[in-house]
Amino acid sequence: MNEFKTLWSEYLEAEKYADEIDAAYEMDPENTEIENKWDEAYKAEYDAKEKVADKIVEMTSGKVDKKTANIMISAKRDELVDLISRIA
Repeated sequence: MNEFKTLWSEYLEAEKYADEIDAAYEMDPENTEIENKWDEAYKAEYDAKEKVADKIVEMTSGKVDKKTANIMISAKRDELVDLISRIA
């Protein structure tokens, strides 16, 4: 369970950084350095989200498939956060 919390925290950090880079990119879309950071940030966010989804599939012994896990991460976020907070 601690591994899941760690993966979730890493995903949230990657998501926050991607949002920050996105805001910077919107301010200066011609800046190639920011554009490269934007690409890297979104790849890191995607990779982190995939790890969380994979862990959900693993923790449920496949009862939740990858597609559903990804939906949970995005659309059922509040419920997922509540569940994570209750994990010992």
